[in-house]
Amino acid sequence: MVRILFFRDFPPWSPSHYLQRALESIPDVDVMPVYVDRSSALFTIPYRLPSISRFWFNPTFRHAARQYDRVGPFDLVLVGEWLNVPFRVRGLGKKSAYWAWDTPLGREQGRYRTLDRGYDLILNAQPKESAWLKEDFPSSRVVTFPFGADRRLFQPQGETRSVDASFVGVVKAGKRTTFLREAQRLMPTLQVTESFAPPWGYSRHLRTSRSTLHLSENGEVSIRPFEAVCAGCRLVTDSVTDLKACLGEIAEEVVTFPDRGREGAKEMAAAAVELARSATPLPPSVQARALELHSYDARARSLLSMI
Repeated sequence: MVRILFFRDFPPWSPSHYLQRALESIPDVDVMPVYVDRSSALFTIPYRLPSISRFWFNPTFRHAARQYDRVGPFDLVLVGEWLNVPFRVRGLGKKSAYWAWDTPLGREQGRYRTLDRGYDLILNAQPKESAWLKEDFPSSRVVTFPFGADRRLFQPQGETRSVDASFVGVVKAGKRTTFLREAQRLMPTLQVTESFAPPWGYSRHLRTSRSTLHLSENGEVSIRPFEAVCAGCRLVTDSVTDLKACLGEIAEEVVTFPDRGREGAKEMAAAAVELARSATPLPPSVQARALELHSYDARARSLLSMI
């Protein structure tokens, strides 16, 4: 039995949630999630640790907490991105890991300066940040641990590809807004969905799209390319740093257009729409391979191999 203590954020559609579900589906893996509110740093499951002084007690989990008190240390203490657990975690398990998936923003906000330097593993979702993480966490082993997709949401479910093209993401003022307005003008049937919406909605949009447009934030790898290929739609994206390294052989199925910066957003939209019009969905065999390589089930197995 492998026991994992997982500090994670609240949203039920965050990468932490998907990884937790994948870990819990594996026999002989026991996960105890501790949900942490980013803003208040309150814990919602009462695991009895002397360094924690404030709880929201939830009776549903009290029996589980007493059981964990009896079984001894955990095999892994895993801390999700955005969480600065307010005590040193190294001694709570045989190994400890921090999952860094929003490193550029974390560096900008200075969040990483306050993180514990005793982590055994830094799981890095963005390979281009590896050098910086290795320098800043010299005693930790920095390993590439990409985003993925939840198999339950993105595997084939018998729908037809009725949507010409879609866009799923956070619509921000600036380059992306200009890009989308021009893309919608050129392709009125383009289906745009905010990724803050529940994933059971936008996952259906990806499953029923022949292609999906993607515009990265400063060339950084995000979760969306993994969800797109696992949903079987053709990904049409700007040149994303490390995308090939993260997607591996599936990257050969991705269609790209050059990044022309904020001033060239309209030109990028025109190029993306032209590519989307001629794009075909991924063959079923490629989608099956993408799910095999890039679902969170695969990420969970990879994590277990590091313990």
